Amino acid sequence: MRPLLLALAVVFAALPAAAQYEATLAADLRSGSRGSLPGGLILYDGRLFLHAYDDESGNELWAFDAATGEAVVAADVYPGPSDSNIIYPIVYDERLFFSANGGQGGRELWAFDAATGMATLAADIYPGINSSSPGYPEVYDGRLFFRAADGEAFDELWAFDAATGEASLIADIDPTGFSQPQYLTVYQDRLFFIADDGVVGWELWYHDAATGETSLAADIYPGSGSSFPKSLTVYDDRLFFSANNPASGSELWAYDSATGEASLAADIIPEGRSSPSDLSVYDGRLFFRAYDEQGPRLWVYDAATGDATLAADVDLVQSASELSMTVYDGKLFFRAQDETRGEEVWAYDASTDEAFAVTDVRLGPLGSNPGRFTSYAGKLYFTANDGIRGEELWVLSPTSVDSEASSAPQAVRLHAPHPNPASSSTNVTFEVAEAGSVRAEVFDMLGRRVALLADGVVAAGEHAVTWEAGALPSGLYLVRLTAGDTVQTRRLTLAR
Repeated sequence: MRPLLLALAVVFAALPAAAQYEATLAADLRSGSRGSLPGGLILYDGRLFLHAYDDESGNELWAFDAATGEAVVAADVYPGPSDSNIIYPIVYDERLFFSANGGQGGRELWAFDAATGMATLAADIYPGINSSSPGYPEVYDGRLFFRAADGEAFDELWAFDAATGEASLIADIDPTGFSQPQYLTVYQDRLFFIADDGVVGWELWYHDAATGETSLAADIYPGSGSSFPKSLTVYDDRLFFSANNPASGSELWAYDSATGEASLAADIIPEGRSSPSDLSVYDGRLFFRAYDEQGPRLWVYDAATGDATLAADVDLVQSASELSMTVYDGKLFFRAQDETRGEEVWAYDASTDEAFAVTDVRLGPLGSNPGRFTSYAGKLYFTANDGIRGEELWVLSPTSVDSEASSAPQAVRLHAPHPNPASSSTNVTFEVAEAGSVRAEVFDMLGRRVALLADGVVAAGEHAVTWEAGALPSGLYLVRLTAGDTVQTRRLTLAR
């Protein structure tokens, strides 16, 4: 494995009102202007793994270590300059699994083990030179589920069990064709996905490991039409997604396991289709990209009110693979564009209800086309093209703002809980300018207090408490801070 030192060229300090960020080149993996085209960013073994090109190994598995600032080829799955074209990385059984072409056996399921530093073939589902092409993996029921083909069942639902080291066919949804399961998502102890059974078209399905049953969850476009559900996201104890219906067009839908029914959550364009995508839970609400009369902009759905509203008038441009929104530093980051910068990194701050440009990696109107946002070691990593090196790995870091020193500090400030959504616990931080009595509480949406985090006199400065959710159900909660006459509230989503 060859170490590669970082290129530390600083490119741009951004322009938000409350905080600034600095974008720098994290690693230049391929010399020249062609770029290494990094993708599949994922955290594993305390490092940032990705697939990328260089001229010696081709497209292979790389690892970036923030502690040393070095990137190395972690595994050359297809030895030599040939490309293994690694896709669909996921952490399971303390290993990094992915779909790759090893050269002789076609595209199959591979695994990289940080303990040994080796990548091995995990399962040859379609023996010989053929490819099973595993895709859309998700960990469920202690196994790794995915889509694959073995020559008899084409593009159907499979699972790999680390305990036995074997892969097995779970469901042949379309015995005469290709059901092609996609967007596998765990919700309420079942595995949901979209598939085409050859009869009802592309609709919402689920697999229940407790019963072994694979069933149609909702036929949103009745008959032989397809609703094409996309961007499956758990929020407010429901499964939200974009889907097409002859009455509403492509809009925001939600499936409720309690009723077993799917319903239209928001019809943003009653006489057309808003085509929601990039669903992301932030600030206790569901943000997404949707079209209205002005084009693709940032929208938000609030379960507390049941309304979808425009969050920010920003041009979110055409969505693409691995370009989802990401929560970092208490804000929602995404790719957007304006006339002067082109496509660059933007952020939305729920505390100020403002969206702002964060970077200008490629000066001028062409833009750097950033994407694949991944939070790691307190910073935000992403891919971008500065117009000189091609597409490479970049990093965004918060910087101090001189103007903050001259502005009057808030007497009381409750920060957004982190992580949010939380699976079992979350950190709550708050600041008080003067010593005094403080009470921090958590309430459910019925107004019942479910936790008392702090109640007493605290010194001036920043304080942190942890909320352990225990057996409380998934859903939306409110964190409330009371200090003197000041009361501040933050939304928190518990997603198990």
